[in-house]
Amino acid sequence: MPRKQTNPAPTVASIIRAARGKSTQDAFAAELGVTQDRLSKYENGRTNPPASVIEQCLKIVHDRQSTEPPNVHAIARQVEATLDGSENAELRRALALLLNHLTGRRPSRRMPLTR
Repeated sequence: MPRKQTNPAPTVASIIRAARGKSTQDAFAAELGVTQDRLSKYENGRTNPPASVIEQCLKIVHDRQSTEPPNVHAIARQVEATLDGSENAELRRALALLLNHLTGRRPSRRMPLTR
């Protein structure tokens, strides 16, 4: 029986490209507060962006898809799916601390977004 194909989780680079949409890299980089060269590296997966850039891009993508403001837990689930893998463990930990701060929760033994 053939395997059912599933859509792979989006990468950080694909989220950034989706957030940029039809804007030029120069214009979108200015909106994010980074250089065009840095944005290019994020979009090509050569450099991991800081959590603030990922958060801005997720919000932009979400705002295009929904009229309701993003829920911290929904963003956490999306980020967790996007940042799966051991190479992103440090970034997941940083985001977990940020989300705990935003929600007023104290860090637990098993922080969200960590594996």
